[in-house]
Amino acid sequence: MKLKVKQFLTWNSLFLFVVLSIFQFSCNESEPKEIAEFIYHNGSIITMSGKSPEYVEAVATIGKEIVALGKFDEVKKLESDSTVLVDLNGTTLLPGFIDSHLHPMLATILIQTNIIAFNDWKLPHGFFKGVRDGDSYLKKLRSAVANHKPKDEPFISWGYHHLFHGEVDKDILDKLFPDVPVIIWQYSFHEVRMNSAAIELLDIDYKAAMLHHQVDMMRGRFYETGMAEMVAPKLLPYILSPKGAAEGMILTAKAIQNGGVTTVGDMAMPLIDFDLELRLLKGILDNETIPFRTYLIPNARLFANSSEKLQAAFSIIDSLDVYNSEKVQFVKQVKLLADGAFYAQLMQMKEPYLDGHEGEWLTEPEELEKYADFFWKRDYRIHVHANGDKGVEKTLETLEKLQRDNPKEDHRFTFHHLGYTDKDQVQRMATLGAHASIQPYYVYALSSKYSETGLGKERAQNISPVGYLIDNDIVTCFHSDFFMAPADPLTLMWVAVNRKSIDGKTFGRELRVSPWEALKAVTINGAFHLNQEHHIGSIEIGKKADFVILDKDPLKVDAEDIGDIKVLKTVYEGRAFPQ
Repeated sequence: MKLKVKQFLTWNSLFLFVVLSIFQFSCNESEPKEIAEFIYHNGSIITMSGKSPEYVEAVATIGKEIVALGKFDEVKKLESDSTVLVDLNGTTLLPGFIDSHLHPMLATILIQTNIIAFNDWKLPHGFFKGVRDGDSYLKKLRSAVANHKPKDEPFISWGYHHLFHGEVDKDILDKLFPDVPVIIWQYSFHEVRMNSAAIELLDIDYKAAMLHHQVDMMRGRFYETGMAEMVAPKLLPYILSPKGAAEGMILTAKAIQNGGVTTVGDMAMPLIDFDLELRLLKGILDNETIPFRTYLIPNARLFANSSEKLQAAFSIIDSLDVYNSEKVQFVKQVKLLADGAFYAQLMQMKEPYLDGHEGEWLTEPEELEKYADFFWKRDYRIHVHANGDKGVEKTLETLEKLQRDNPKEDHRFTFHHLGYTDKDQVQRMATLGAHASIQPYYVYALSSKYSETGLGKERAQNISPVGYLIDNDIVTCFHSDFFMAPADPLTLMWVAVNRKSIDGKTFGRELRVSPWEALKAVTINGAFHLNQEHHIGSIEIGKKADFVILDKDPLKVDAEDIGDIKVLKTVYEGRAFPQ
């Protein structure tokens, strides 16, 4: 009898325990599980998570992640005495901007030079007013060279463009500066022009230069592979000295932060020298004071300068993630190059240039196909620099062959720049499942000049045809390719929405896109192009707490005013960084 009583008590106690546990669990479910560190409210909060604009009243973060969003009263339930309520005071909060094609090393180099360009540049170390005629350019150049010290080191200026500044070659530079080594870097970064003193200082191999197909030695002009192979390595001691390189990278980081960017895709690493660049990127950007992360996409040609060497180089490329840190990471993607620079009118065009000159190949089409096939078979995401419609055509033919021989659904093969392409090519891209990372700034910088020289009025209307891409439902992002455009996504948005040139003319009115599509191109679509859409690019629970705070809502201001919106602050992984 006693045993039965004990058994009754035991089972009764167990039953009571289970009931109480369920009751306690239910009570806990109705209470906040977490305490927010920050709650942002009282502003326009655009999530970028849907097919159309979605606003919420508040968003809460803990540590590096977003933990809640929605109505303020609901999100406020996560508040405690330690929670910081951030009153946006009517400003706008968005996911942090993403520039998926930006070259920190290119910017580090050029930001150290004397900037004399056709457009205005507002940079962390000053404002550089553009000049748009030959006399003004040479006047600025003479003044800058006169103040250059020491005289036995090269004077380097970036921003020259012959359509704005007239022809400046070795003979002109020799007459103006017979004793000072002078190098003018064409706006595209793909070309330099030098005087005799600079050629002598860099000890350029005269005979080899005369034989190189992308060197005009008589004019002191080195372009595309001629510049990369014969000039860039000789310039390294001057453009990437330890002190200058560090200062240049710090200025570059500030410029990226000022644009509201919280994620960067370095779309060709290395540019010149792997070891030097990796040390600099890790030394400066892998730092708690830097409010953005950087994904590094290997530059295939710098690891293997011919397709025959790819197999040997691949063991290195495929193991680059050993260098990864939280902020600086190599990813399983690769950069390839088709035709020449758009800024230098060296892109390959189907129809001839009006003045009879020809474009250039950075990689011959047959060789490009071999590179692409190699990485396709190894499941690497492939990014191809393709500027002119002939460059795009050869890249399309490569993708068509890849899909025919080894079809894939979610391959994310991406065309970059797309300075000039037509409707039919864009439709083929869509059919093949390709994506696009386009440079809208070409419209602003070059439409007017290219309508007069090189392309003509009809083709100039279709420069950077963002509208075609959106109409064909191609996932499209914008990039700065900094210094090819400012590291300022709002500027890129303004150009795509308005399609105004530097002289105020409208080109390709029908190719304008809505502010919403433009905003997607610098947020969630940018994340998609880096294969990071599950972590960044929109305001959703579980994603990184990366935000940009603007003084106005780009979806509500007049389209003409988007470029005037100010970045007030960025938030990187939950930590605020005021401008």
